[in-house]
Amino acid sequence: MASLIAPWAQWGAEKRRGQHQRKINKIKVWRGEIDKLRKAVEECRAASDVTDYNPDYEYYPLKESELKRALNLDTQQWYHSLLEQLDANERSQLEADLREYAQENNGEPAIAALSKTIEKLDKRWGLT
Repeated sequence: MASLIAPWAQWGAEKRRGQHQRKINKIKVWRGEIDKLRKAVEECRAASDVTDYNPDYEYYPLKESELKRALNLDTQQWYHSLLEQLDANERSQLEADLREYAQENNGEPAIAALSKTIEKLDKRWGLT
C-alpha cells in the first residue's frame, strides 16, 4: 500500500511546484509588458518634448501611434491572461478604470491600475 502512496504524493508535490512556477512566470511576463508600456510612454513624452527644429519631424507622430497601439490592451494576449485570473468584480473594476484612463496622461493611470492589479495577484498567490 505504501508503494502506491509514495508516487502519488510525489506527483502531488510536483504538480504544486509546477503551478507555483507557472504563477511566477505569469507575473514576470505581465511585469515585463508593463515595463514595455512605460517605455512607450517615456519615448512618446521625450519625442513630444523636442522644441528645436528636427529634420525627423515625423518622429513624434510615430511614437504617439506606437503608444496608442501599445495601450490598445484588447489586442494584447498578456492582458487577457491577466483578466482570466481575476474574479468578476475585480475584472469589471479594472476594465472600467482602464476605459476611464485610456488616453489620459499618455496612459500612465492605466499603467498604474495594471501594476496595482498585478501586485494584488502576486500577494494573493503568496509569491512575494
